[in-house]
Amino acid sequence: MFPCNKWLSSSEDDKQTVRDIKCASDSPDSSRRGSLTPDGKVPYEIEVVTSDKANAGTTQHGWILLEGNKKRSDRFLM
Repeated sequence: MFPCNKWLSSSEDDKQTVRDIKCASDSPDSSRRGSLTPDGKVPYEIEVVTSDKANAGTTQHGWILLEGNKKRSDRFLM
């Protein structure tokens, strides 16, 4: 699990739109760590929640980039 619990906004909270998020060591999916797909890839499931408030969605185009010790992914558009 990669908890952020922060706004990604240029006008809210600390006004940051980019976050480096570290993996939580107490992830409920820790038993899946190290598992690979048959073609040798690491499976990820990413969930992004904009808000629990009515009409608080976004029209902006977001992306996610995964970075490890050896490689960096391309941008994944959401």
